[in-house]
Amino acid sequence: MGVVTNDVAEIDTIGSIVTCVRHGLGISVVPHVALEEPEGQDLRRLPFGEPQVTRQIAIVERTLSPRDEIIARLHEVPAQLSGPHGVSRTGPGQPTV
Repeated sequence: MGVVTNDVAEIDTIGSIVTCVRHGLGISVVPHVALEEPEGQDLRRLPFGEPQVTRQIAIVERTLSPRDEIIARLHEVPAQLSGPHGVSRTGPGQPTV
């Protein structure tokens, strides 16, 4: 692409990345949610297209976990918020616990 970068740091947290951009230390690609806080209002959000680019996320857990009940509850909320796209923990391709 002919773009030359001047890499000076590697930053591991989204909050730190947004802070660096806010202070004029470059640009970054971050999840949309990173700019929903009031502090994000002084930054410009440039989407990549319509419909928005999406990514799939999932909970990773051990097959036999002593925290099974809390993990089930943690999974339940985003699965329900996903409407018709939400899946149960024992959905297609998922192990039955």
